[in-house]
Amino acid sequence: MRAQSKTIALAATALALGAPGAAVAAPCPGADLRPSAGNVLDAAQATICLINRERTRAGLRVLSDETHLRRASGTFARRMVERRFFDHVAPDGSNVVDRLKASGYLSGATSWLVGENIAWGESYLGSPAEIVRAWMKSPGHRANILRASFEDVGIGIALGTPRTADRGATYAADFGRRRPHRVPGTDTTGSTAESLRLTASRRPRPRGSAVVRGAAIERVTFYVNGRQATRLTSPGKDGAFRLRYRAGQLRNGSNRVKAKVKIHPPDGAATLRTLTIRVRR
Repeated sequence: MRAQSKTIALAATALALGAPGAAVAAPCPGADLRPSAGNVLDAAQATICLINRERTRAGLRVLSDETHLRRASGTFARRMVERRFFDHVAPDGSNVVDRLKASGYLSGATSWLVGENIAWGESYLGSPAEIVRAWMKSPGHRANILRASFEDVGIGIALGTPRTADRGATYAADFGRRRPHRVPGTDTTGSTAESLRLTASRRPRPRGSAVVRGAAIERVTFYVNGRQATRLTSPGKDGAFRLRYRAGQLRNGSNRVKAKVKIHPPDGAATLRTLTIRVRR
């Protein structure tokens, strides 16, 4: 297997307008999910849970999952993947305020505050836990998550990334607060924007390998964490079928992988054996 670099990219924006509350932090089911068609809604709820856990630690009110924001963020995340761009301003020039007006979130509001975080991550970096962890390490994104004035949030997750063909996920988090009348002394038209990209450019070095050797082996299929990792139909120069694994590839500190080995001797029928192999470090 060739080693692959993994990338996570972020951007944040906020549009201008504070008030604390309290809640009890709790574990967030689904925080380590890699988003897929079958779990993308669970991943979005896990992201909200993780954001609210950070707010709780800071002594702030938790955010409510808001329908209009959820719809707007989901549409925008999918649009970034489909149109292959990564920015708060879409190719047609529309920004987060335009999107939230179109969604109906700002209908009837004369005083409002909105903000947006976006991110995409490859492979395990696309999990809710990794995305929120990266946001919290970035001052602009952290400021949006911990802005006391926000009351609502909507999370959108699209499968895939805007910049690579590798598996991953693209996130949009829209934050908001709205009032039906103007609050004296507030500015509802100012805006600030910033972007940040974090790239894990160094290739993870192999941490070990699983090796199968033997006579008359036709092919070896290796499975990591229950999923097919690679299928080999010819051995290496040393006569071994070898899977190299990278840091973080095996879950829960496991040091074992499975291999299905098809053996086809010249004078007999083919057989299929399943082996559990201890990874060599």
